[in-house]
Amino acid sequence: MLDEEISVVVVTYNSSSYIIPCLKSILNSRNTALKEVIIIDNNSADNTLGLVKKHFGNDPRVKVVSLHRNMGFPYACNVGVRLARSRYVVLMNPDVVVDPYCFARLAEFLSRNSDVVAVQPKLLHPAGYIDGVGGVMDVLGHGFHLGMYEKDTGQYERPREILYACFACAMVKRDVYLRLGGMDPRFFLYSEDLDFGWRCWLAGYRVMYVPGAIAYHVGQHATKKLPYHAIYFGRRNRLYTVFTNYPLFLGIIASIILLALYIGLGFYSMIIVRDKVEARLVLRIIVKFLKDLKYLVMKRKRIIRRRSFLEFIRKSLISTQLVGLKLYLAKLYRKQLAME
Repeated sequence: MLDEEISVVVVTYNSSSYIIPCLKSILNSRNTALKEVIIIDNNSADNTLGLVKKHFGNDPRVKVVSLHRNMGFPYACNVGVRLARSRYVVLMNPDVVVDPYCFARLAEFLSRNSDVVAVQPKLLHPAGYIDGVGGVMDVLGHGFHLGMYEKDTGQYERPREILYACFACAMVKRDVYLRLGGMDPRFFLYSEDLDFGWRCWLAGYRVMYVPGAIAYHVGQHATKKLPYHAIYFGRRNRLYTVFTNYPLFLGIIASIILLALYIGLGFYSMIIVRDKVEARLVLRIIVKFLKDLKYLVMKRKRIIRRRSFLEFIRKSLISTQLVGLKLYLAKLYRKQLAME
């Protein structure tokens, strides 16, 4: 059993369908000292907190913090990490169930690697395929999970460096997480883990995938009923990420290209697909980007940059393929076919 204590932060929002199996799996963890489970609730309207109190109210390790409104995933995680009393902190979604030895293997890896700030387990979907073994991105900041939808045949059984850990389930070193500013609360959801991982890499740290640790992730439970909400934050945060983390010239170029693509896709959605709601999102993103420009410039100045862009490319943490654009064009094509 590892001597290192760990804290687990679970962010909930209308999570009554998932929270019981999630917490049971956490509390059944083996070979590690589980100090506390901190639930940060984003003002759920369902019975999430009632179920927590009913099933886990007598366990002193389970603590609940209720936020007065939905502050988003990164803000809630930052609150949880600040409250945590352990050196290692797990950040989790409520739709994740962990293997009993998951935390022990993540903590062991962190303890043996001083330059590693975050680790991710192998994420599997209950349907039997891989949900992800770590994140990389394309040149326009679209993050994607390696191995997603692949059958697990043992092809990802070696630890590897990744750009970012999927914070559906990941373990971080609390002191470094806080020193680097944690996740950006303005992101609300989507790309917050990519942005944090990129900043970790720039500061000289590594993020790693640990294959011996296993967790099961359903995925997108909080956003599947809010597709336009997800589109807005996904695109806007991608723009924020490339603007702040790339070298200045590349950040400006990537931002201009993204804005041009968004405008083009907006016109296509409005004229061809006849989706005016999605088209209006483009204007909303542009207005918000301009409003936040001063904040983003200040964020750029605060980022610790100890590594060069050439080293970033050599590490194969970035794909030259426009993965995000291909996925979105395929989505628009399916919409157009549905209209015919």
